[in-house]
Amino acid sequence: MKGKKVAVGFFACFVVLAMSVFVFAGSGSDPCKDVNNDSITKHLSVPEFSIASKRDVGDGLCEVVLRISDDLLPVYVGNGFVLVGDMFRFRGHVTKEKISELSMGIFKENKAVLDDVTAFSYKPAQVKSTLYYITDPDCPYCEQAKLPIKKFADENNVEIKVVFFPLPMHPNAKDKAIKGICGKMSYQDYIDGKYDGEKCREGEDKIAKAITAVEKLKVNGTPTFINGNGEKAVGFSPEKLKEIL
Repeated sequence: MKGKKVAVGFFACFVVLAMSVFVFAGSGSDPCKDVNNDSITKHLSVPEFSIASKRDVGDGLCEVVLRISDDLLPVYVGNGFVLVGDMFRFRGHVTKEKISELSMGIFKENKAVLDDVTAFSYKPAQVKSTLYYITDPDCPYCEQAKLPIKKFADENNVEIKVVFFPLPMHPNAKDKAIKGICGKMSYQDYIDGKYDGEKCREGEDKIAKAITAVEKLKVNGTPTFINGNGEKAVGFSPEKLKEIL
């Protein structure tokens, strides 16, 4: 594509390569018309996938987002080639907009599960919106944020739904989370660090489901906040949280 650059990244890589793709003009046909699984695997070796979306993005390119389990992989299909990665046009991140839209769909698929695995909530006197708070009982950054989060909830009329996501780097976090659920802990107990319950099947099942659900949403650190549409804010920052409310 003359005069335009395409940034190419592979899966979780953050290395960006710039390249120009030259396309012969004049066809005028829909580049997505004949794009299917076979036309993609002809050029690209990927695990089993479905096509989450496809659209004509101009210059003879069809943007196709592949869904591989709960991962989304954007590719751009042209006449005899497939590019993997993100497209930028006139300083706009074309791919990010579509991925955000599709990610919200995946969130909606898992929202009921996220509600089911909520350990406890904090509700201010008035509630206008909700944030899911993904936390680890032994996360030092979460520890620092406990009281500020409560203050933020009071000031902005936000219900905080706490979902435990014990990380492998904290060997005692999983047992704490299970005991907290089994002991019916409250947000005040969470502030006070009281994980006083005894381990039970309900707690074990809820934590197992929580880990699966949170991993599907591509959360890999705590604290992470998710709004009702699936938009995320990583780390506690009142400014970031206001942006996603």
